[in-house]
Amino acid sequence: MIEKCINEHKIYDAYDMLGKEIALLGNWDLEQELENAKNTYRYMLEYMINGTVDPQSKSLYLKLVQQAFSMCDSASRGSRIKKNTGDKYCATLNSLPDGTNLQNIFTALETYGEASKRNVNPDSQKVKERKDDHERTLLQMFNHIWTSPQWSNSDKECANAMLMSENIDDNDNAILVSTATLSLFEYLDIRKLEFLFDAYEAGCTIASQRALVGIIMIIIRYDGRLKNYPEISARMALISDDNKSFKENAYTILTQLQLSKDTDKVNAKMRNEIIPEIMKSGKFRQTGFGFEEIDEALTKNDENPDWSKSGSKLNEKLAEMTELQMEGADVYMGTFSQLKSYPFFNDIAHWFYPFDIKHPALGDFEKNHSSKIMPMIKAILNAGPFSNSDKYSFCFMLSSIGGIEQSMMTNKMAEGMLDEEAGSIFKNAETVQPKAKDFSRQYIYDLYRFFNLYLYRTQFSNPFNDLDGAYTPLKATLLGSLMEDRRQVMEYAEFLMKKKYYTEASKLFESLSPALVEDDAELWQKLAFCYQKSNNPQALEAYINADSLKPDSTWTISHEAHAARMFGNFKLAAECYNRLLENDSDNIKYLKRKSECLIADENYEEALPVLYKINYLDESSTVAKRMIAWCLLMTNKLDKAISTYKDICTEGASANDWMNLGHCLLASGKMKEAVNAYTSGMKATINDKGNAEDFDKGMEADAEILSRFNIGKEELRMILDAIRFSCEN
Repeated sequence: MIEKCINEHKIYDAYDMLGKEIALLGNWDLEQELENAKNTYRYMLEYMINGTVDPQSKSLYLKLVQQAFSMCDSASRGSRIKKNTGDKYCATLNSLPDGTNLQNIFTALETYGEASKRNVNPDSQKVKERKDDHERTLLQMFNHIWTSPQWSNSDKECANAMLMSENIDDNDNAILVSTATLSLFEYLDIRKLEFLFDAYEAGCTIASQRALVGIIMIIIRYDGRLKNYPEISARMALISDDNKSFKENAYTILTQLQLSKDTDKVNAKMRNEIIPEIMKSGKFRQTGFGFEEIDEALTKNDENPDWSKSGSKLNEKLAEMTELQMEGADVYMGTFSQLKSYPFFNDIAHWFYPFDIKHPALGDFEKNHSSKIMPMIKAILNAGPFSNSDKYSFCFMLSSIGGIEQSMMTNKMAEGMLDEEAGSIFKNAETVQPKAKDFSRQYIYDLYRFFNLYLYRTQFSNPFNDLDGAYTPLKATLLGSLMEDRRQVMEYAEFLMKKKYYTEASKLFESLSPALVEDDAELWQKLAFCYQKSNNPQALEAYINADSLKPDSTWTISHEAHAARMFGNFKLAAECYNRLLENDSDNIKYLKRKSECLIADENYEEALPVLYKINYLDESSTVAKRMIAWCLLMTNKLDKAISTYKDICTEGASANDWMNLGHCLLASGKMKEAVNAYTSGMKATINDKGNAEDFDKGMEADAEILSRFNIGKEELRMILDAIRFSCEN
């Protein structure tokens, strides 16, 4: 409520509510800060009322708004800590040793880094103790920053010094960036956000990409508030102009965030469609982390040629799974979600640790597994599409397997290494250097897993739920600079279109100003398609524009026809189908659609020859016959209509067929026969639906049509009663 008042610039009301909340905390410093802000605001208002011109008034007002937001967050955090309901945030804060600060943590990490550079036996007890101390320091750093109040300038400077230190490992700085981001998800802290910008520009690749993921997610979460911080807007503009890879990195991250947002859909597809089809083939068996192909020699024995159809379906599903993996979809979330119960994941920090096979929690992992299997394991860990937390899960799972099962797995994996081609792939995988997009993808996977799988996840506000619909630069003002790169906007719009986010894709296509681009029919086609898929009437005009630029496109004409039908322009739709029929005169689909449009436009006479042609081309179809009969009724050719409907009814009629026959007979003055036909229709409805309600509604809906034959509503109501008596008998 306070934040809402500040956003609406109701500063007096915001100060009033803040005062009441701060009074409950008994925080004298915060009380004094609020009182000083109120006095400053009073003086500012007095100057305004007295007509005093102050060139600094706008910037001063902006600072007061920023300060109000800051006090609101401080009061909210203070209230949370005072209530201490036992949530993870308060428990973590209370567990920190007295006197914990960033400078001490910085010193400890630097000391460890310096000591690690000395040539000592890595297996010595002293080194192991030092690693344990380092692990405790990292956990302390993570917990301290996550639960910290708003940073001072000295806090930010210390964090930047850690980032630039030659003695602090890249992985440690990646954790530093992650905990600053997690803290920002709790409360907006401009200095922490500025630190993320610093990390993106100056940090190592893993820290830089994590920082940019955080920047984008925080900008989306706090879009409304960040409009009040021109320094952040300026920083975004500067990076966008100066950093050549910024926009490419940002669009990669937006794509990965969108793919993660669709993880539940992907896993449902894997579980319900792709995996069952693969398993049905009998050519694969499922293992813990994928599929293992059964010996090819066995699959060649007595193959049945009739299997080719199922084989093509299998290939289609395998190709679909491969495509999902290639585009970065999180296809292993379902598998690894079952492996997050290890004690390692009780610490929040561990969900964000870059994978390190030498981490103390894994013990002597390399020594505990045979030299035959380790190259394979390392290759999987380096080249596999897994998140960091998944890699830890994988290692914990392997360590938990013992005896015969471990031996069988070792032998099977070792056999795979004997294959020369596979061996080459795994050998290269060990030396693969991750790219920027690999770091951001793995980090987003880690974030998604934490917010959806962590034991106490309900205590966190899931940032993947911050948006309805798709991630796009248009969802946050500060991402506006991403719209300057036409190629990237086009590619991302096409990606969203492929993922069926048609409304968001259409807005991106719109931003490319198709009206100002000469001869770009394809852009108009894509815009029209997205409009049509999102039921936007602008689709028709967009198709017409595409058609004018590329008039011979069958795709455009057929979609223009469909859009015209959708939005009630049946005359234009019929014209489009005429154009399509010029090159394919016997196309039944086009003929049917044309006749439907003519009937919808009440052009029954013109529809009849089209329908007779359909009937000639496809004599078995009763659809054309029904439409012919209806057109005959509407053109008052009652004898032919009756004859046609009677033919239909002898072949197996629906309730609607009997009703329409009744209309024809009634219009011809054959009341008794009409009632008999209506009675058959009502009985058919009762048999199908259990009651006559739908039949009554159908008759009432056709009242206007019957009025053309001088049959009024009273007479129609009496006929319905007569039908009911007939049904009783």
